[in-house]
Amino acid sequence: MKPQGKYTALLAAVLAVLLLTGCKTEYPELEQDSAEDVAEYRRYYQQEVLPYFNSQGEFGFFEGVESVDISYAKFEVENGNGALVILHGLNETYIKYAELIYDLRDLGLSVYIMEHRGHGNSDRILNDNEQEQRKIYIKSFDNYVTDAKIFLDTVVNATPHEKHFIFAHSVGGNVAAQLLEQYPNAFDAAVLSSPMMEVLTTHPTKVNESLGYAISKVFVGLGLGKSYSLDMQEPEVIIDASDPEKFEAELLSKSWKRWSVYNEVIELNPHLIAGGPGATWGISNNFAKQAYEATYKARSANEASKIITPILMFQSGDDWIVGTKGMNTFKNNAVNAASFDTIVFPDAYHESYMERDDIRDTVISETKLFLGAF
Repeated sequence: MKPQGKYTALLAAVLAVLLLTGCKTEYPELEQDSAEDVAEYRRYYQQEVLPYFNSQGEFGFFEGVESVDISYAKFEVENGNGALVILHGLNETYIKYAELIYDLRDLGLSVYIMEHRGHGNSDRILNDNEQEQRKIYIKSFDNYVTDAKIFLDTVVNATPHEKHFIFAHSVGGNVAAQLLEQYPNAFDAAVLSSPMMEVLTTHPTKVNESLGYAISKVFVGLGLGKSYSLDMQEPEVIIDASDPEKFEAELLSKSWKRWSVYNEVIELNPHLIAGGPGATWGISNNFAKQAYEATYKARSANEASKIITPILMFQSGDDWIVGTKGMNTFKNNAVNAASFDTIVFPDAYHESYMERDDIRDTVISETKLFLGAF
């Protein structure tokens, strides 16, 4: 290693130590739904939402980049109004979107949702052991984008559709943005839920974007791309749907009933776990590096100006995962989009589509209104 490289590596190591031993992020305390409300929602979810998802969905796999098997579900409607593609966020699975799919069923759209490589039922990228399989790792963020395009070409468009729409969250929102930039005529309208246009590193402590990227680059350069980023090591207890502390630490949703009932499903299906929900564990150095670079690319004036598709974007004012500044830069640079509307939920965490009823009801109604206009 050259002397300059040694100094850079030493600096990164020192910074990492300071972060891990410095001021830890304090998680806000959240109010829980009553036991009665949780029980009522659990009955609804188990008796209506999941039966619809499991009975109406057709499940399969397609071959993604480098022969990785990518899992998907489709809910096709005869003589429908078009196709809706859903791209999920980091550490998620298509089951997390069961309620969203259920609530959008009256739009008359055939719904298609895939699970990104390394997630859910899709092939895992690291296969040394179960812990490695759960780690969030990607060789190149472009693989997510190419997988999504293959999905569109081979699964979605295997059936002709007059209209094509997309609903994408967080990491999926960045993938969707890059699809809109690279294939401007692929979709008639797009809904982006807290799209990842700026990475907020809030765990173990808050780190600004440029510093976080520099640290990830150094560790990848040292051959540690597959290692955990900062203190993202897997905890002893991976998931506990009854633990309020885990609910608060994930910083994803303020809806206790949705969080706990969904995680009850995941507890019964631990093979679906990929990394840790939220910002608390499971992310590798190379994923962090690739995520930073993907945000810089997607929000840039050069790329965003290629978008011509109408966009509706949901922002969460209390988002600990992705930054609204990056989203606003993206919007400002998307100067050729046919329209670009933003709805801000000041009190929402990252997942507005999984939030408390008052917030989530608006997400559903505005999504229906927006997509129904085309």
